[in-house]
Amino acid sequence: MVSLTTITSDFTIYSFFIILIIGTIGNICNLIAFLSKDLRTKACIFYMVCSASLDLFFSNFGIIIRFSTEYFGNNLTNTNRGICKVRGYLLVCLPAMASTGVLLATFDRCVSTSSNARWRRLSSIWFAQRLFIIFMLFILISSSFHLIVYDIRNGTCAPSPGLAAIITFTINNIHAECTLLNVPINWNSSNLTTCTETIQIYVKRYFLLGYENISHHLWRIPGGGGIPVSSLEFEAVTVVGALSGSVSVYVTDKRSVGESSRLECPTSIVQNFTGCLSFIKANEYRLKQNTYTNTAHDLEYVLNIVMGKNRENLKTNQRVILMGSSQGTYLLQRYLHVTQESEQVDAVIFDSVLPPDITRLVYGDKYLNYIFLDLFTRCSQDQQGCAKYFEDNNPLRALYTYKMNEDFFDNSSCLYLLKTNTTELANKMSFILYPEAMQLLPALIYRINRCNQDDQNVLKKFLNVTQPPEQEGAIGYSILVELNNNLAELWSPLNLEEKNPTCEYLKGISSNTFASTNVMPDIYCEIEKTKILEYPTDQYYRKYPTKKTNMPMLLLHGDMDQALPLPIPRHFFKQYSMINPNFINIEMPRTGHTALGGSPMVDEEGTCGWNIAVSFMLSPTFEPDRSCLKKISSIDFAGTTTKTKQIAIQYFGTDNIWVLKMNQNGCTNFEDLSNEIIYEIFDFLDTYQAYEIFSNLNIRFRNILTLSDLSINVNIFNISKLSFEQHYEQFFKCNTHRIHSLYISNPIVIDLIFSSIKNDLLLTRLRILCLKNIDLNDCKDFFDYLILLPQLSTLIIYSFKKDCDRIIIYHKLFRLPALKYCKLSLNDSSNFPQEVFSTTYDTFSSIEHLIIDCNVYFNELLHILPYVPHLRRLSIKSLTSSYGQVPHKFSFTLNNLTHVSIELHLINFDEFQPFTMNLFKNLQVLYISTSMDNEYINAQRWEDLIATHMPHLRIFDIQHKTYLFNNIINGETCQDLMNRFATLFWTKRKWFFTHQLYYLDRPNYGVFYSIQPYSLLKEFVTCFEDLSDELIYEIFELLKFDHVYKAFYSLNTRFYNFIINSTVPIEINFSSISIL
Repeated sequence: MVSLTTITSDFTIYSFFIILIIGTIGNICNLIAFLSKDLRTKACIFYMVCSASLDLFFSNFGIIIRFSTEYFGNNLTNTNRGICKVRGYLLVCLPAMASTGVLLATFDRCVSTSSNARWRRLSSIWFAQRLFIIFMLFILISSSFHLIVYDIRNGTCAPSPGLAAIITFTINNIHAECTLLNVPINWNSSNLTTCTETIQIYVKRYFLLGYENISHHLWRIPGGGGIPVSSLEFEAVTVVGALSGSVSVYVTDKRSVGESSRLECPTSIVQNFTGCLSFIKANEYRLKQNTYTNTAHDLEYVLNIVMGKNRENLKTNQRVILMGSSQGTYLLQRYLHVTQESEQVDAVIFDSVLPPDITRLVYGDKYLNYIFLDLFTRCSQDQQGCAKYFEDNNPLRALYTYKMNEDFFDNSSCLYLLKTNTTELANKMSFILYPEAMQLLPALIYRINRCNQDDQNVLKKFLNVTQPPEQEGAIGYSILVELNNNLAELWSPLNLEEKNPTCEYLKGISSNTFASTNVMPDIYCEIEKTKILEYPTDQYYRKYPTKKTNMPMLLLHGDMDQALPLPIPRHFFKQYSMINPNFINIEMPRTGHTALGGSPMVDEEGTCGWNIAVSFMLSPTFEPDRSCLKKISSIDFAGTTTKTKQIAIQYFGTDNIWVLKMNQNGCTNFEDLSNEIIYEIFDFLDTYQAYEIFSNLNIRFRNILTLSDLSINVNIFNISKLSFEQHYEQFFKCNTHRIHSLYISNPIVIDLIFSSIKNDLLLTRLRILCLKNIDLNDCKDFFDYLILLPQLSTLIIYSFKKDCDRIIIYHKLFRLPALKYCKLSLNDSSNFPQEVFSTTYDTFSSIEHLIIDCNVYFNELLHILPYVPHLRRLSIKSLTSSYGQVPHKFSFTLNNLTHVSIELHLINFDEFQPFTMNLFKNLQVLYISTSMDNEYINAQRWEDLIATHMPHLRIFDIQHKTYLFNNIINGETCQDLMNRFATLFWTKRKWFFTHQLYYLDRPNYGVFYSIQPYSLLKEFVTCFEDLSDELIYEIFELLKFDHVYKAFYSLNTRFYNFIINSTVPIEINFSSISIL
């Protein structure tokens, strides 16, 4: 894959060629036009001719010189001091002089049109020539300091880095001194008296004037293999000033880096490695000797020069402390190893350590990914600040969803719309995976998944501003040295049997991470394959010192170090503490790579890492103060702190990282709601309807509907065959594993679904199935499919077909393995199903709640009940007398049966009583509707039956319609009936009854019924007084109006208003109104 650096390099070359050609032609055309006879005598034209001439010279001089040095290998500016200085000088003067010509031409046009004659006289060729010369001399003189500043430094034409620093140090009374020391190229075969070839090592110290000879010495080693110490100048000045001169900071450039005889290709080794091969070949010997061991000896020698070999240059109370960060710790370990027989320093501080035995740069992106996942785990633990924005409070699911979306919707994903991909975004996110900015990453993933217009604008901003850290451009940086050292000691396998991974393997690792730099597969691996860089390792490679020591050592390491995760420093501490009992390891919470700077504190300047390091250096016993660990800033996922808002503006272009925006009316925009709220809204809609409405709105809603693992409820009522077929493939088929409940009323759709689904996927999570308008005679295979559903617990069937084969229906129903609730609503059969009585079934059903919403013959019911031994609730719409004698004893029992609701037709009490005596032993609730046989209102008979055979009965609700007597009912007969049901047996159970007479119909026709359920309903009402108005209306619709009126009318003002003001249609039967 073509890298960004290659594209940038090619673009620069071709664009500069175009600029050179167009600029040259344009300036020549300008000169031809301006030097014509009619124009060349005007002052304005004189200025423009000078400007065009200078532009022509600048474009040719500047671009040609840059091409020759950077792209064609001509290093004249890096070898000739005169050309170096003139180039730097003219590249500043020429554009300034050309711009001045345009400015003076503008001035001439202004004065030439002035109403003042004195001003108009300034528009003359004589004045123009003299004014132009004055301005040019001023520019040339004012820019002359570039001739002094620019020089060849370590093979590169560059300005001096020290001028601005000197000014700063002088103002703050902090001074700096530097020197260059000669050291042998190879310490193993030479010493300073016999060596023939040396290189220079740059040393610099920062001190407060007057304290330089009494302060402690802190030797600071930067991270990275090729980073110069100039990168530490601000830190050094800050430390010296903050500690009031009690500590002086010493820095030294590693050999071949910075000011230490820098060794770097004249062209970019990353962008044009082949162009650097000749330089590498010419400096092969130096690169082979540029080892960590030789660099460690350089440090040993420099310390001896500064301190004196026996520390004679120091006072007894002055301490010498070494402090290294990241790869600087690797150099410190090599130094401690080579000097273990003659220790020079008093203490060592390791900041984000690289152990010698387990460090491998090839694992860089893998480690980075570990911390990225750690960040999202912490997000899930922060319920209010982070997790609440994600579906099911699960940020990790949102993270892999974002990555998977690219595979599922490659032409409509959010990243596709922005013309990017997860690989580029992983690279971009790696640039901000540090404590000050990492809190933006969960919000970034949330925005990608939501992907509204505001989110897309934020993502565009993020992609534009996130750039890799500048390394090659830093003055004194040597990526050649870094590559050479890293490939030699930090890339190779940990043992001889192991082989280096292939570039394809490393690319696979990087592509399968959420955050990756891609440096190892794209840069290191390609260079390593050439086997041109690196050097032979020595006896110190992959080893720890063996001599025991008591030198105080401090290890600072962040628990969110993205380059070196926590198991690495723990391993190092375990190994080093075997030889040094005075080793202190501090794991710093919420701290990134290089704990000195990656541990910001809440409402305090500075970092906790530096506070601990300073307390360690100044403590008489080298005991660090750990109190600041509690002050380290927590990860501000919510984006509420000032620091986070500033970072968000930098990377997002807004200080609201999550952006739940309010519209002009103060309401949150629908598309900005969290996924959890969206799911709650979808619960009020049918999932199928939600899919049709929202799936094409944007990618976020499509993902919510299609990629979630949440259960869904599907209602398919008024839908045509054509419409269903259009959506079957893209929605229904893909989501069968998520369907929890399925409601279908179209018989054509029923056939389509179950004929298709039997050949595809099972409805493995289906629990509730409701089918309306189904022809059961044509759906025999349908029941066979239902047997395969492992979780189907509720089945509701409404059949429009008359005379359906109940034998088959019962047989199929009893075989459903998980069925608990079954409701059958069938058209009443005109034929008496004699075959039912002779049919036996081969299994017992798990049904616990059975509702038969149709006419059932008494013998038919008695035949099927033995096959439902777990039955708890039974409801029969109409139980009708059948031909043949009803048995008085039964061979089965229903010990779990507690609730019965039944309406009897043409069944007298003598036939019904044996049924209750045998099967209602544990009954608790009985709702019964009877007619004609007046024995049903025989109070004494009911008392005996309940007391003897239904001892657990709590609710007895009866409605009996009958001719009470052959004569007209009078008050005496009614009172006699009520008295028989008002004895102690009934009142102590709080069962009360009343009656109604229908004078408009028949004078001797009435209804006897229970009134207890209404008082119970009042008690129940108090349990849902806090329900919403909408839900209460829905409950009212399920009840009869007279029941609602009696239960709720006088409860309170709210329910009174519901009944009075309700617009729900009601039915009133005036014939049922009692006059008593």
